Amino acid sequence: MKIRYVLLLALSLMLVASIASAQRWEQVEGKATDIGIGADGTVWISGVEGNNYSVSKWAEGEWIPIVGGAARIDVGPDGLPYAVNPKNGLGKFTDKGTWSEYPRYASDVGVGADGTLWMIGSESENYSVARWSTEDSEWINIVGEPRRIDVGPDGTPYVVNENGTVFFYNGVKWIEMPGKLTDISVGADGTIWGVGTNKQDNGSGFGIWKYVDGEWIAFAGTAVNISVGPDGKPWLVNARNEIWRMK
Repeated sequence: MKIRYVLLLALSLMLVASIASAQRWEQVEGKATDIGIGADGTVWISGVEGNNYSVSKWAEGEWIPIVGGAARIDVGPDGLPYAVNPKNGLGKFTDKGTWSEYPRYASDVGVGADGTLWMIGSESENYSVARWSTEDSEWINIVGEPRRIDVGPDGTPYVVNENGTVFFYNGVKWIEMPGKLTDISVGADGTIWGVGTNKQDNGSGFGIWKYVDGEWIAFAGTAVNISVGPDGKPWLVNARNEIWRMK
């Protein structure tokens, strides 16, 4: 029985490795600093410093810019973006073509497939983490000082702190996950991807990892920011501001 178990374990590891190595990346035109994907598959980016961090939407094979700039971005289930601008203001782009601002200053924002909105405060707000209450139209503070955040399909926040430690909030307390990351993203289907701390020699960023059965599996490619589509496949931005997506 022990030999059979070891054989099955070896075969499963080989299968995971073959799946990881079989994935292919496709470069997408344009330059970006951050990227976000909604539960409906809508993709938005924040541009680079040279174009004032302009916000753009991927539509029919090209980026369509809108008014406003963003340093960090995520996308709601309705396909509309939430953005933290270069001055740490937080807002949502409305279907009327304007930005609706939220109170407080932010450094990152995350939106779940169920529409739950979380944010990390700016440095001046000690990187406090908070959830937006639609009933009371105010932020509900949760203990913690993370640096990156994203939200699962059920509204659960996943964060990375200053030391790269990963946590999720179970409604009562933060639960630590294995590994170290610099960025994290959760797709509408619950698939979790992350950007590691293993800096690559070519200067294009850090390693890419997928969370599978309680452990992180390394994938080819490099990134500094990542976002996961509703099909569980990630798009990423690397240190050269290039945009790539998994085929």
